[in-house]
Amino acid sequence: MNSRLLAQVKLPDPSLGTGGVLDPFAKDTTIGSILTGLTPYIMALAGMYMLVQIITGGITLMTSAGEPGAMKKGYGSVQFGIIGFIIIFCAYFAVQIIEVALGVEIF
Repeated sequence: MNSRLLAQVKLPDPSLGTGGVLDPFAKDTTIGSILTGLTPYIMALAGMYMLVQIITGGITLMTSAGEPGAMKKGYGSVQFGIIGFIIIFCAYFAVQIIEVALGVEIF
């Protein structure tokens, strides 16, 4: 089986026992290791969602033609996109600070 599923993305082959998130037989397959492996993807998805929210909010603002209801909807879309992104990053950094302060490994 070819391990190149997407353009230039090399995934480990589970039949070789290479370890990692995609290998269900790896010794370190715990919830923490799975979440650690998924964290960069979650952050990337959050960034893409924020970008989409800001773009749709901007388009709504531009096409509102001065209508107060549409302008409020556009501002809300931009605002909620940015606030959600900030919450996700603050939660991630709070976990990192707790790990360093207490000397435990959460993720």
